[in-house]
Amino acid sequence: MKQTISLLLFILLLAACSNQSEKAVEANVTFNIDSVKAQIEVNKDNFIKAFATGDSALFVSLFTKDGCLMPDGAPKMCGPAALYAFLKGGIEMGIAGMKLDIIEVTGGPELVSEEGVYQILDKEGKAVESGKFLVTWKQEEGVWKRYRDTWNAETPAPTAH
Repeated sequence: MKQTISLLLFILLLAACSNQSEKAVEANVTFNIDSVKAQIEVNKDNFIKAFATGDSALFVSLFTKDGCLMPDGAPKMCGPAALYAFLKGGIEMGIAGMKLDIIEVTGGPELVSEEGVYQILDKEGKAVESGKFLVTWKQEEGVWKRYRDTWNAETPAPTAH
């Protein structure tokens, strides 16, 4: 009886390991970092466009439903209402555009990390702030979206006009 139970437990353990191994292989086969990078580039272009046009619906759509901004020197801002308020506040501060340069994208099927540098531009196209950023990306309904977005300024932030 003891041997039967031990054998049964061993078989169940082998099946569980085999299932996990198959899932890992499947995730690696379907995950393609180049495809993710292409989606990040499109998202980046739309992020810049949202600030340039004040398109809050576009801006919010670039984030997961539980997406958060973590601004330098300010509290964490999560969810659509907070994201909308951030965009509106940034435009009121005089942000008219930005440049985002991606340095590196790494990760796997669960989360991807993007590292880069940025410049915030005023209405004349003058850089009023520059720094570095990190964005964590997560898939939502098959699309890679911003999950956590944080940055640190290396020059002073713009002041309200």
